[in-house]
Amino acid sequence: MTIRTLLVPVEDAGHTANVIAMATALARATGGHIEGCPLERLYIEAIGAVEPLAGVVLTTRDSGPVVTPEQLRATFESAMAAAGVPAAPAPGPALGYSWAGNRLVNDAQFAALSRAYDVAVAGRPNPDDSGPRLSTLEGVLFEGGRPVLVAPPGAPGRLGSSIVIAWNCSTESARSVSFAMGLIEKADRVCVLTVEGGTVAGPTGSDLCRSLKAHGVEAQERTVSPGSMSVGQAILHHAGDFGADLIVKGAYTQSRLRQMVFGGPTSHLLYHSALPVLFAC
Repeated sequence: MTIRTLLVPVEDAGHTANVIAMATALARATGGHIEGCPLERLYIEAIGAVEPLAGVVLTTRDSGPVVTPEQLRATFESAMAAAGVPAAPAPGPALGYSWAGNRLVNDAQFAALSRAYDVAVAGRPNPDDSGPRLSTLEGVLFEGGRPVLVAPPGAPGRLGSSIVIAWNCSTESARSVSFAMGLIEKADRVCVLTVEGGTVAGPTGSDLCRSLKAHGVEAQERTVSPGSMSVGQAILHHAGDFGADLIVKGAYTQSRLRQMVFGGPTSHLLYHSALPVLFAC
């Protein structure tokens, strides 16, 4: 899929500059259009059970001063000007930016809006009240049906030249590869990485490499043992060895509740990856 439209949440928080920088790096790699959206600040108040195998995250408005959409727009436009991204009234086939609305939206509204875009960009979740929220990116994954590019702290200025596909043979992995094809086809190096013990029944990494070859992508196939590491730790370790600047991964092949309780590869990357990760589910 060609990535042309990017939706970026703009908050009154320190991590916003990093998220915008990550969106700018992606837009430069794809010739995409960045659209800023004013997101209200919330914090996680509690997680309660609503049925035996499900949970709900309850949120409430931050008690601090309320920032206006106009203030957030000024922050966004200042960052775009500093990065040399030109203003454009509407998305087009070249690098540019615009503003998505004049009212603050919550996570659910942001997720619904993301359905009209190719990808959303969000910060790596931080349990600190002022940090990026897991609910923002999960809303896009589950309710928006779109991929999310997760920006780690200190996001790199470029991405997509060296890509690791964390392949576990699942439907979610297949979707993530499909969403990322516009980047994969342009990459200088691509590795299809499979961690033993972290897969489901399905096509192998070698099968995926053969399919990618039809797109002109000469991907390397690596199947590795995690040793004493978890699957998530092994993915990050080998992605670092490969010199990756982007990981492409399916999200939540195991259930979200199971990963909340026991952990899993998705949860590990969400909270620990120093590399940008493109997730889809």
